[in-house]
Amino acid sequence: MSTVVEVDVSSPSFVADLDRAWQTSGFVSLRGHGLDDAEGRSIIEATKQLFAVPHTTKRRLDVARDRNHRGYELLDGRQAFEIGRTKPDDGRGLCGPNRWPDSGVTPEARRLIDDYFDHCRVVCSQISEALVGVPSAPPNDVAHLRAWCYQPGAIELPPHADHGFLTLLPAPTAGLEIRDGSGRFEPAPPASGSALLMNVGRLLHHVSNGRYQPTVHRVRSSSAVARHSLAFFYAPNDDLRIGPPLGANRDSSTVGEYIAWGYSWQGAVNAGGDVPSASDDAVDY
Repeated sequence: MSTVVEVDVSSPSFVADLDRAWQTSGFVSLRGHGLDDAEGRSIIEATKQLFAVPHTTKRRLDVARDRNHRGYELLDGRQAFEIGRTKPDDGRGLCGPNRWPDSGVTPEARRLIDDYFDHCRVVCSQISEALVGVPSAPPNDVAHLRAWCYQPGAIELPPHADHGFLTLLPAPTAGLEIRDGSGRFEPAPPASGSALLMNVGRLLHHVSNGRYQPTVHRVRSSSAVARHSLAFFYAPNDDLRIGPPLGANRDSSTVGEYIAWGYSWQGAVNAGGDVPSASDDAVDY
């Protein structure tokens, strides 16, 4: 059985189809969401400009220098650039100004990336309310977009389940592998047309009382060219109370507190450091 189920947002049975799919697999191929294939390709091309700027610019905009985790993350063999909600900084590390390079990224590229961010936010907001009855509460929803550039050669992102609520990806490039029910990792099937790949995070698993399953995945690739990908992360309301605290962060009691803690957890994943094992990561907090 495929680890990815296709669902259509425009279908009258969309809510039931997605509910059924997420109970068995945390990944779905999402169609009918309003973004066409050409737009998806243009957005990936736009993000490539982010990684062509001088290394000195990337160092100056290092996320380690920004409490809101905006800017570049420079790792061994791969780089990332992150933007998020731009509402006033509330001191919790979830919002604030984005830190774009001063030059090297065209206004058109920035517009494409910003428009894609807004599009993903609308899609995730509608789905979170329809599926688990958690209404989005602008401006209190939490959203951030991470562009990746993996350098040519052998690369690996360790097995993990995303720590947040929802993750949205453009059609996956080669290298993304999803763990199936038998524990084996299989390549993500190529998405057709304008499909987006959406997956359940550990926070949604918790909020849905275990109904929806986060699926462990990893990245493995060996390519002569750079690998580019783009991930949008979303949670509907940073003030939503989540009951018993989650995971190693025993002090989390709201979505915002958990997401803020999750930045350090994700940083360990990205750096290939100490993270929960693949089997624990799917079910344990």
